[in-house]
Amino acid sequence: VLAPLTITATRQGYVEFTKPWMDVGLALLGPIPAALQPRLFAFMDPFTNYAWVVIIMTWFGVSVAVAVLQHILSLHYPEPQMRKIVPECKQGAMTSFRLRTYKAVWYLFATFMQQGPEGVRHLPAKIAVGGWFFFGLITVSTYTANLA
Repeated sequence: VLAPLTITATRQGYVEFTKPWMDVGLALLGPIPAALQPRLFAFMDPFTNYAWVVIIMTWFGVSVAVAVLQHILSLHYPEPQMRKIVPECKQGAMTSFRLRTYKAVWYLFATFMQQGPEGVRHLPAKIAVGGWFFFGLITVSTYTANLA
């Protein structure tokens, strides 16, 4: 709405006037926005709930894929030093797989947060992690763009 109004103290109490960068005698006016109350989960606003569920499911899906690839390839290419370092690997293949799954979940979370613990050893798992990096890049870029 454009109108030839003079900015007075009384009018400033009801209407928020724009600050002119050049004085031509005109000003824009609009309603004063209501004060926003801070919310605990306001950081989730850039994405819908469905998008958050997809992100979390992708995280766990890629974690399981990396753990399976690491486990299968470790059976074909054993790592004797791993059995010396991690005593849980001596108990059997299932415990070893469970340990790899926990490590994969933590590894992918840390890489998404731009922190890198020790990496994966086998090429197929590295390719899956590369896909996770690309997914993280797109997700963070979209999140940042939706904040505006």
